[in-house]
Amino acid sequence: MTTTTNRQQQAIDRLHLLTDKYMQLVWYARSMPTDDPSWEAYPSHIKEGALNSQARVEEHFPDETDSLACPDSGDWEHGFNSGMLAAARLLLAYLHPQADGAEWDQQIEDAEEEFPALYI
Repeated sequence: MTTTTNRQQQAIDRLHLLTDKYMQLVWYARSMPTDDPSWEAYPSHIKEGALNSQARVEEHFPDETDSLACPDSGDWEHGFNSGMLAAARLLLAYLHPQADGAEWDQQIEDAEEEFPALYI
């Protein structure tokens, strides 16, 4: 593998990590808080799984989740995280194609059409 290929792969690997981070933070911001009465409509194992996932996100990204909870900056933080997720996904479509030729062209067209949608 050449140095350029190694660097490209390192960039792609880093983008995958960033995509995962921002996907978790966007999910966290969209998830229901513990005391939300809507939880009554869900089975207890669903609520428990979601709250455990929230706790893991808080553990891995304490500064970011604190910022999301802040009334002064939470909306801005959520917007930033959403933008980062959308941009990272678009860059991955460009840098890490899953197809060649016409299929790649379609993949890029689809990515650009969907941008900046955040399907989680």
